[in-house]
Amino acid sequence: MLLVLGLPFIGLWGWDAVPDGLDAWLGQPLWMFAALIGGVLVHEGLHAIAWRVSADLPRGSVRLGFNWKALTPYAHCSAPMPARAYRIGAMTPGIALGLVPCVVAWATGSGMLFVFGLLFTLAAGGDALILWLLRGVDSRQLVVDHPSRAGCLILEPDALSAEASSSTAHEPSSTPGVDAPSSDVSMSIPTLHTTLNAPDRTASWDAGESFESF
Repeated sequence: MLLVLGLPFIGLWGWDAVPDGLDAWLGQPLWMFAALIGGVLVHEGLHAIAWRVSADLPRGSVRLGFNWKALTPYAHCSAPMPARAYRIGAMTPGIALGLVPCVVAWATGSGMLFVFGLLFTLAAGGDALILWLLRGVDSRQLVVDHPSRAGCLILEPDALSAEASSSTAHEPSSTPGVDAPSSDVSMSIPTLHTTLNAPDRTASWDAGESFESF
């Protein structure tokens, strides 16, 4: 991805445009800090907006908060949605904050904009990894955002049907749909290993445990 984004820019504007852009950011530390913090906040906001719009979710089903353990903001959706909508929400920040600024930088020669876009393309690497883990999931398959990790639970349709038709009382889950058996392909930081735990699958990694909304 770095080569795909970097080679056109370097080919059009020369290699010096890249370090010049980096030097311009480093020469304005307050602006650089504001751009980084603002970009991270917008990144999570774009997740929330894209999920709500693409899945037509009800008000209040998506929330923003801050994870004090990881010292990062987060977006969390409590309602199940089709995998297609989840993918749209996952890829939107990387496109809007990463790919688009890089493409604009190709046209304008702005080293600062290129460095910004490159950085937020890298920042979306975790989202890209989740998309890769979801590559074999049907677009209509219901998924739900993981309650404590970055990623999602993949809900099994047969299990959901059985759950809906069953008259046996059970303790409800705090997250809609998660009490039904689901698929689980998870990664935990810092090991970033992939596990398959039948009958559950998730596409997620551990991102901390705090869910304090703001």
